[in-house]
Amino acid sequence: MESTYSPISSLPLPDPREADNCMIAIYGPDNPDGSKSESITEALLRYMGNRGGIGNNQLACMTGIDRGDISRYLNNKRTISKEHLCLICIALRLMTCQQKYLFDLLKEPIPCTIGKPDERECIIKHYMDGCFYDENMTVAHCIAQLDNAKEKGAARSVSYMEGGK
Repeated sequence: MESTYSPISSLPLPDPREADNCMIAIYGPDNPDGSKSESITEALLRYMGNRGGIGNNQLACMTGIDRGDISRYLNNKRTISKEHLCLICIALRLMTCQQKYLFDLLKEPIPCTIGKPDERECIIKHYMDGCFYDENMTVAHCIAQLDNAKEKGAARSVSYMEGGK
């Protein structure tokens, strides 16, 4: 399947106060102490707004996630999948503390933080860690790396280790 990802030439970086203060980066300047609870949908919408008012269609293009799925996630009609949240974090170039907050709201661990990670998780985590700092760490590059790893036999070696042929 061909990716529908289309890069955004330049996402605005967060307000300098966010980069200096993790609490403001996570909860926003209107709730710097995190006293008001919010859902993952509310947090995602806030982060999308902080990145130049990215809309549902634009986020779908940036991530390759179906527009209908994005709409259902942002309208609380479906719980976002862990894999899709990874792509959204990379596409929005979120800081590590923001990513952790979203995964905490989802009640899922960030890839590569529990158990023995596979190569796929390590690639995704690498892009999640670097996306805020390096504009070349995009969803498209991440998907290309995942495809490259698969072609080099990563999937076959896992299958072999599990007793497959």
